[in-house]
Amino acid sequence: MSAKRPAETIRLPGLYPWLRFDKVTREQWIEWYGIDLQQIDRKAAETYLEGEADFFDDFDQEYGDFFDKQDTLEDRRIQFANAAVNLCQSPIEQVFLARLLWLSYGYGAMVESAAP
Repeated sequence: MSAKRPAETIRLPGLYPWLRFDKVTREQWIEWYGIDLQQIDRKAAETYLEGEADFFDDFDQEYGDFFDKQDTLEDRRIQFANAAVNLCQSPIEQVFLARLLWLSYGYGAMVESAAP
């Protein structure tokens, strides 16, 4: 009888050129902060990363040295993952969460209103 191997976790890394891997390897960082597609719907993860990219495009102009960019990214990723896994009961709720998170900061895909 052969033991079943656990399924390999697939993570969307969402890496940026400014990330630092000072005390961890790139692979460790992805393991800790990459978006786990076994727990979070791919569309929700991609939606989240789109908003995140928009947010960090203007980060230096908006916040300067007041906030650390990498710490902010890591905190937001943890918050999104926790909320998506623990509060959302369906993939569509995860997509809504990803959109609303960045819209609340004024970033990400804008919600289009239906024409009358």
